[in-house]
Order: sequence, then structure tokens, then C-alpha cells
Amino acid sequence: MFANYTWALGCLSAAAFLLLAYFFDRLTERRPLLCLCYGLLLGGIAGNMFDRFFRPGVIDFLFFYFRDFKHSWPAFNIADSAITCTIIIILLDGLRQGNKKSPDSASPAEPHND
Repeated sequence: MFANYTWALGCLSAAAFLLLAYFFDRLTERRPLLCLCYGLLLGGIAGNMFDRFFRPGVIDFLFFYFRDFKHSWPAFNIADSAITCTIIIILLDGLRQGNKKSPDSASPAEPHND
């Protein structure tokens, strides 16, 4: 997908990497699980970005099939796995955290004097 846009995707990956690295503390909220997740995400982005800039494209080397190639999973690499697993864990954590009340929302709002 987008095989003819390797440099554009590489630049987009570089921008995403720099933004995630810059906002790392804010995104992770200093929670160990989120630190691990965003670290994996940064590693996955860096791995695919390296392939895009220094190879003809991203190299997918993991290919699984059952009996014949008609029953196969699309080829992928470890960077793709890191990105996918990270997104799933962050979404599940967000759903779990969404059910908990934050300390700020539990306190009543102070009245404003206009």
C-alpha cells in the first residue's frame, strides 16, 4: 500500500516519531504501561522509517500460512507487530481508564465571581 510514496511515508514517519518523542512525558502520564507502549510504538516507527529511508521499502519477512498459500496471513515484520500491539494495548487501557473517575473530576468546581 502506497509503495510508490516511500519517501513521503518516511517523512510522515519521521514527523510522527519526533512528535511522539517530544510529547512522551505528557502522553505516558509517567505510567509504566504507557511508557512501555509508547516506547514500542517509537521503536516500530523507527524500524519502518529506517527501511523506508535506507532500503527500497519496508521489508516484511514474517509470513504464516496453513497447508497452502490460500490460507495465509499477510506478511509483516516485527516493527508492524510492535505498532499494532501498542495501539491495541493503548485502546484497551483507555477503555479501562475511562471507567475510572479522575481525581480532578471528583472535586466540585469552584464558583466564579463575575
